[in-house]
Amino acid sequence: LFGAACGPDGAHNCPLDPAMTTWINVMLIWVGFGGCMAFATAYPERFLFAGMLNWGVAVINGLGGHLLQVVLTQSYNPGCVQSALMVPLGLYIIVGSQRPVLCLGVGVLVHVIGFGVGINLVLRAGLPEVPTVIAMSAAVGLGLPLAVSNLVRHPTAGYRSIMKPALL
Repeated sequence: LFGAACGPDGAHNCPLDPAMTTWINVMLIWVGFGGCMAFATAYPERFLFAGMLNWGVAVINGLGGHLLQVVLTQSYNPGCVQSALMVPLGLYIIVGSQRPVLCLGVGVLVHVIGFGVGINLVLRAGLPEVPTVIAMSAAVGLGLPLAVSNLVRHPTAGYRSIMKPALL
């Protein structure tokens, strides 16, 4: 996907070098997911569903970014153990949201827009790495889930608690 932009040697970590990976994780998880939770707490009627959408992002990332790589390469990668635990939990949570397809769809969009477009802006358009990755990760990690949550206006009543399985 990015081979030609990575140079003739096809650098092993290209395009996700350690610096870019750090910025993506800080902005997407700490700012994006944390920010969505702050907005959901302050304005639950508009943004409570953003937390469920974040779990869709986490499931897509865990499956595609970590677990699939283990299967394809038969080797360890950072995040695969955590993903093996997080993906089943995430699936459980988004099924309980009553809109799992939307959650997974936002997860795919976050990766296509944030990483596909963002990384191409750095590698192909020559934009500076750090500000571009910060802006794209914040936009898709915080902006996209909040916008979708605000548009769908998921009801705040009627959620079943994820701590009380339906059988109890």
